[in-house]
Amino acid sequence: MAFLIKRLRKSGKCWKMHWGVKDQKTGKTKIKTKMFDGTDKKAALLEARRIEAEMSQAGDYGDGAQPLAAFLKVWMPYASEGLSNSTLMQYAWQERVLIEWFGDLPLNKINALTFVSLGRKAKERGFQPYTIQLFTKILKRIVRDAMAWDILPPTLGPMLSTVKMVKNPRKQPPIRSIEETELLASRVRAANPTAADMLLVAAFTGVRWGEIAALTPADIDLDTKRLHIAKTVAYEKGGVTVQNAPKSKAGNRYLPLSEELIRVFTPRVNTTAEHNLLFPAFRGGPLSHSVCSKVISGPAEELGVATGWHASRHYFASHLLRNGVPLPAVSKMMGHSSPQITASLYSWVLDNFEAEAQVLDALRYRVAKPKLRVAK
Repeated sequence: MAFLIKRLRKSGKCWKMHWGVKDQKTGKTKIKTKMFDGTDKKAALLEARRIEAEMSQAGDYGDGAQPLAAFLKVWMPYASEGLSNSTLMQYAWQERVLIEWFGDLPLNKINALTFVSLGRKAKERGFQPYTIQLFTKILKRIVRDAMAWDILPPTLGPMLSTVKMVKNPRKQPPIRSIEETELLASRVRAANPTAADMLLVAAFTGVRWGEIAALTPADIDLDTKRLHIAKTVAYEKGGVTVQNAPKSKAGNRYLPLSEELIRVFTPRVNTTAEHNLLFPAFRGGPLSHSVCSKVISGPAEELGVATGWHASRHYFASHLLRNGVPLPAVSKMMGHSSPQITASLYSWVLDNFEAEAQVLDALRYRVAKPKLRVAK
């Protein structure tokens, strides 16, 4: 079935319709689009139904016998439209895993047992409940879109409603204290001083790895001792690139610099061009996450500390909350879109009723707008 997505243009509104078409030569399903200009949605819907009727009479819809891997190749460009870079990376990874597990499975063979098998395979791989939820959601969306394009019958709808999501209890993630990170940085400094300095930045700011890798001297103000997070490193088809925007709108933020970080940044800022990377790869360009992870994983295991880059970020947020920093302030420093997200991610910090009450008070906190007084 054809469907419409509302979009905005400078000249007004336009409507985009997507539908699946089976290529008679190759047998593959392709996603076609048609734009409808104007502001009348009713007319656009009538046009969409007319095209849909013509397509159905021509018999161009797929029959669902194609394997999941073939469908994903034409579905992913449509599903990825308008997504952030971090979500695109997540979708690309999920696509690879789904092809590995169910790539040869025909679309019309997907049923409730497929979702049971998905959960079992994910647990065997060691995925956390939240990650299993993501895979369940994307497989559900694949089936729904295939139904919308008449590739699968609508009778699968009730089956999807019976699929239960894995519960996701919040547990304390691996954390690495500032002292442990300083020890780890000293251990890896001889082999990779860049990774050592990045570890210290993560420990004293709680900044994400990609945001650290994208820093330039223009983002550091040594006079006011402030750090500006405005970019991030992301993976694209061409490799690792610097994106001129952080993970989300809330990710654009300013953070204070401690004396330890002043000592880390000063030599790098003084010897680097204004818009060049402070932490570049050995051959230039942005670093990749996998390279940095390999550098610290061995020494971290030898020291018996957490190996992930996010371990410092988790410790930083939990340390601030335990020391009475207001939740809205912590949320802003972490680059979260709302205090509710911070409270959800770090609910394991709330190990007593007093802390829970502080968080609830912080969530209810609103800055009172000053009342304007009219001069008499």
